[in-house]
Amino acid sequence: HDGDFVSLADGARMHYTVRGDKGEDIILIHGMLDSTRNWEKNQADLARTHRVWAVDLVGFGFSSRLTRAIYSLEYFADTLRQFMDAHKIARANIVGHSLGGAVALEMATRFPNRVRKLVLINPAVYLLNYLPALNWAARIPLMPRALVGFALTSRAMREFSYAHALGNRARFDSAYAEWRRQPTRVRGTTDAMIALVANWSRSDLPARVHQVAAPTLILIGEKDAVVPPRHGARLARAMKNAAIKIVPGAGHIAFEEAPTIVNREIREFLGA
Repeated sequence: HDGDFVSLADGARMHYTVRGDKGEDIILIHGMLDSTRNWEKNQADLARTHRVWAVDLVGFGFSSRLTRAIYSLEYFADTLRQFMDAHKIARANIVGHSLGGAVALEMATRFPNRVRKLVLINPAVYLLNYLPALNWAARIPLMPRALVGFALTSRAMREFSYAHALGNRARFDSAYAEWRRQPTRVRGTTDAMIALVANWSRSDLPARVHQVAAPTLILIGEKDAVVPPRHGARLARAMKNAAIKIVPGAGHIAFEEAPTIVNREIREFLGA
């Protein structure tokens, strides 16, 4: 890995990378089973005008795997607050993808004074149908972890889920898919996933999004099969201060598929 670590109150180590040294802070939060590596096409570009941090949520990327099943949106929001404290960041612009979008919203409802603006890329908020197999696994505690682990981290499965997430399959690059998925092959990733999905499916976040005061931009891939545009529209309606934009031709990983458009939208929205 390249980057550094912050030690959290519970002993976990949170991996991050930082680029740029001017302008407001931006914190990038990855999606399920992803990592800081996903932001390769965004971090350096945004760093021309901002100080841009990419974090690995605990349980993912190069951060610690915990033995206790405390992974939840609340836990992630609290670890981000600790991360900001460690770097003396009073307020930041939070950019979250998919699960990271849910974490960003959780953070904005719990620690509103720490959040300047929110950018939610294909945010996974109304997701009871998200990864149904994992929901099922989370309810069956004796489900063989080896089976779930293979399903999540085998190369074929990683490639399938990545290809499925793209709006245009022609963009699929096997070597890149393998590089961006490498951090998932760490013992404990499966347990993190299962615990998270169990807690996530019980979250009342959808009922709280109307509390978020931070100006919010929702970016949805036109062809997203995981978080369809209607989910984005529903979220925008439920929030006080949200605008929605559709990213043409992109699927669930809009920021990687259309980085030029997404980076421009982020920069314009943040007022740089």
